Amino acid sequence: MKHQVPGVSKASRQPQGVVNSRGVPCISILAFLVLVLLVASEVHYVSEAASGWLTQFLVETSVVSLCMLLGSIYWGHLTTFLQWLFVPEAKPKKLEEDESGIDFVRSRPSKSSRTLSSLSSWSQATSSTSADIDRSKHSKGGRMPSSLGGWSQAINTAAKSKDRRAAERLLEELLGAELVLDAACFNSVIHACAVRGEVRRAESWMARMQQAAVCPNAITYNILMDACAKAEDPEGAELWLQRMKESSVAPNDISYATVIHARAKTGDLHRAEQWLRNMQEADVAPSVVCYNALIFAHGKQGDIDAAEAWACEMDAAGLTPKVATMTALVDACAKQGDVSRAERWMHAMRHHGIQANVISYSSMIDACARVGDPVRAHHWYNSMTESGVQPNAHSFSALIKAYSKAGDLAGALRVLEIMDQGNVVADLIVYCSLLDVCAKVGDTSCAQNVFGRMKAKQIRPNIVAYTSLARPFADQGDWATVEELVQELSDEGLEINEFFLYTMLLAYASARPKVPDRAEAAFRRASRRGVPANKHIQAALCRALGRTRARELLQETSGRVSR
Repeated sequence: MKHQVPGVSKASRQPQGVVNSRGVPCISILAFLVLVLLVASEVHYVSEAASGWLTQFLVETSVVSLCMLLGSIYWGHLTTFLQWLFVPEAKPKKLEEDESGIDFVRSRPSKSSRTLSSLSSWSQATSSTSADIDRSKHSKGGRMPSSLGGWSQAINTAAKSKDRRAAERLLEELLGAELVLDAACFNSVIHACAVRGEVRRAESWMARMQQAAVCPNAITYNILMDACAKAEDPEGAELWLQRMKESSVAPNDISYATVIHARAKTGDLHRAEQWLRNMQEADVAPSVVCYNALIFAHGKQGDIDAAEAWACEMDAAGLTPKVATMTALVDACAKQGDVSRAERWMHAMRHHGIQANVISYSSMIDACARVGDPVRAHHWYNSMTESGVQPNAHSFSALIKAYSKAGDLAGALRVLEIMDQGNVVADLIVYCSLLDVCAKVGDTSCAQNVFGRMKAKQIRPNIVAYTSLARPFADQGDWATVEELVQELSDEGLEINEFFLYTMLLAYASARPKVPDRAEAAFRRASRRGVPANKHIQAALCRALGRTRARELLQETSGRVSR
């Protein structure tokens, strides 16, 4: 129910300046026509009375000029009248009332308020006004496009914008429309659910799709299989591949590659390899992606021979290896510390005309770091920069690790300076690697400087950083500083783990004299918090308390700690 403002009538509430737009053009045009008739009759009278052709010409010229002047004055009213007559959208907008009962005019500018200089511009303004109105209806929840293409585009746009709810809402409205649906609309919504990790929701839309008598296609099944693979659900991916076959939809290379990746990702290489063989038996040629999944998985498990065997089979199949293929092989060798084998694959990459990327070079440097060869590691760092590849924090972290393995603190600090000169931001891993070098050489002063530099860069230290910082102090028996670090990491919201507990017990055992009481108290607190007593902690406890007392304490707390 609309409320009336007391004492104010509708006539008095009409905004000033708003008049009857229909009356103004009608009256103006009528007045103009009457004036033209009067002038014409006067011209006829004067021309007959005037003598001579010159006088008659001057009179008629003056009258025509007067008519043109009057016409220009009334032209604005004429165009407004034409717009009102032929353009429904350009009619003056009716006054509306808001919830308080006060009239208002829509804020969108009216095309009829503009003076049009030609019929062409008037036509353009008419089409523009119609487009504005269509957009306004669409944005206000008005009728959606009647064609399936319009619906599909709207749903796809919402899905690509990661607005799953909007895509679902549009599809629900489409299901209520009297249109013949296709798979594209459902695929967009299913994909919108899949990218958010909502596998069950995506599967429910698949069921709705079948209920609507819309046949899923290969894209539909591939989306669901990929969602299961990302959720580390290889059984789910295989189930959808089986349903795909049962629905007489032929799996393609993407279908098989997704299932292979799902199995390889979880470490089930036997099943992954079996699916590749099934793929070949179905006359579907495996792609580079299929082989890369197997190569990477074998490399992750340290099986270099198997990784290289799949690379050879890929080459025999006539497939060109990608940079990801070669990098996976280099990384597999790096994990085993096989530098010469990793270098062979780096050279093979150049032979195939493949440009190594930052991941390739970082893996190669890491291979050198694992064997403690900073010279070879720096050689590959130089090769990377000479090839125009910009090193990242991981590259420098591997380089620092090479110097750390060799116990070269000065070399590790030089790497940090190179990072600063190259404007490469050092991350927590880089600083932890530097702290590890300081711990190995027992340089407490350098460790404190590196730790302070890290905090000054607004990098929050973790328990690994605190353990590396405490280690050189523990080796020197400085248990007081170690206990200060315990309080500091507690203030940071961190809790000690088995590595830090070992460092604490080592500090008490290395002190002169030893501090058995504080060692026992620290062990009891850690056991109550569930810190496991591994063999390293037990050995440090024996050093701090003595073998007999350490065994008694371990037996006493055996119900709370694992042995």
